[in-house]
Amino acid sequence: MGSQGNGRTTTATAEPAATNGIHLSSAAGKRHPRALRLFGIEVSADKIQKFASYFEQRNISVTIGSCDPKLTDNGEFVNACAVAINHTAIAALKTFPQVVDGRGLIFGVGSEQQILGVPDLGINVLLEQCADTEIRAAVDKTAPLICRRVTLSDRIPIVTRVTLDTGTVTLNGLTVNVGCGGMAVRLRRTIELPQRVRLTWSLHDTDSISLDATPRWNSGRMVGLQYLSPTPNLLKKWIRTYSNRLGVTAVTSPR
Repeated sequence: MGSQGNGRTTTATAEPAATNGIHLSSAAGKRHPRALRLFGIEVSADKIQKFASYFEQRNISVTIGSCDPKLTDNGEFVNACAVAINHTAIAALKTFPQVVDGRGLIFGVGSEQQILGVPDLGINVLLEQCADTEIRAAVDKTAPLICRRVTLSDRIPIVTRVTLDTGTVTLNGLTVNVGCGGMAVRLRRTIELPQRVRLTWSLHDTDSISLDATPRWNSGRMVGLQYLSPTPNLLKKWIRTYSNRLGVTAVTSPR
C-alpha cells in the first residue's frame, strides 16, 4: 500500500535555506528544529527518499517509517505523509490519527481535478507529477512549519476549495496558502479580476469563511489576494493553533 523505509534516522548539517515567505520571529529562530517522521501511501520509495533528502538539507532530522496506523505519537516527531490522491489511498490515510485532522503535514500527489473530490483533507501542498522540482518546492514551503511556531503574520500552505464572486460570475479555485492578511489562489483559468471580489472557503473543522478581498498580483492562473474585510476570529484561531496541532511548539497568544 505504501512505501517502505528502513527506519533509519539521519541528520544533515547543511545551512537552512530561505523560509519561502514564512516570517519567523527572532525568538523562534533560536529554537532547535524538530524531527520529522515521514511515510508514503501509494507513493514510491524513491520519491519518499527525495522528500527526506530535501528536509535533511534544511537541518531537519528525518525518520522514514512504515505505514502503520498503530504507530504511537510520543511527541518526539512531526508526522508527514505523501499520499496519492485516489479513493483507496485517501481511505488508508484517514486511518492514521498521526496526520488527519491537521495533526500532520500532508503532501498530495495528483491533479487539481482529483483534489476537488477531497477538499477538506487538509493537504498542505499539491504535487501534480511529484517531480524533483515539485518535491523541493513542497519542502521549501513546509520546512519552516516544522522548525518554528506559526504566528498571525505567517501564510500557511494549505490546499482547499475557494470560490471568488466577482459580482457577475462565480469562479472556482484552490488555495495555495492562507494567512490573516490574505491568500494565494490558483484559479481554474486565467481571468482578469475586478478590484473587489468575495472569497468563500472553509478549513478543516471550521465553519465557512467569507471575506471581501482585492487582487494584489497575478501570475497566470495564480493570484494573490489581500483581505478588505476584518480577519474573523475563527481564522485567527486556526492559524494561531496550527503549530500546536502539528506538535511543534506551545501556542502563543498574539501581542
